[in-house]
Amino acid sequence: MNKYKNVHRWLVLTFIIVLLGFLRGYWSNIADESFGHHLHMFSAVIWFGFLMAQPWLATRGHMQQHRRNGMIGIFVAGLVVASAMLMVPANIVGAQGKPDGGFVGATFLYGITFFDLVTISAFAVCIVMAIIRSKQLDDHAIWMVSTVFCILGPALARMMIAPVALVYGFEGLTFIEVLYYSQPIMMAVIAFTAWRLKKLHPALILAFTVNASGFLVEWLGNNPWWRSICDTVFLSG
Repeated sequence: MNKYKNVHRWLVLTFIIVLLGFLRGYWSNIADESFGHHLHMFSAVIWFGFLMAQPWLATRGHMQQHRRNGMIGIFVAGLVVASAMLMVPANIVGAQGKPDGGFVGATFLYGITFFDLVTISAFAVCIVMAIIRSKQLDDHAIWMVSTVFCILGPALARMMIAPVALVYGFEGLTFIEVLYYSQPIMMAVIAFTAWRLKKLHPALILAFTVNASGFLVEWLGNNPWWRSICDTVFLSG
């Protein structure tokens, strides 16, 4: 367990990325956000706080409290998944009538819907596997930490908008182009984690694949077949 004793410190960094990433889009417009956005944001914040606390408790002999918190964590994880699914249809609704271009155009909204579904599904898989492997401490810890790798991408991308724009200019910049900078960073962090652990764990492979799928956003966003599926699923009724 000693190799995880400082994990909470690294998770503090991810928590800061979440806060900064959504500073402009959510925190500055908090009064105008929908119930789904509020539920998702606050459940995600609680989840990151939970992840910071759990390794600290486990590596300092507070296993009973760690296990009690685990039961609460399952409920919080469920809220993260449910609230994220509530928000997905808004992508497609918002794409209607939008041009394909622009910073957040129809291409991005259709494409990011696929990425959202992949990240939500991977997060859920990590939770289920962490529960199943709760008695195998190494496996359990890696599956839990990988929940961060699966869902941190959107916050990192938002945080990188300003730096990318400062280097390349705001004119003509699209969110898709920002993803081309943020996703390699996420993939590099996951690869570095695997190297440090000296283990190509299935959870890390899953998280790496999830982040790599961010490169499909533009292609899928322009794909008539994918657009038709999204319209059928999310606009019916």
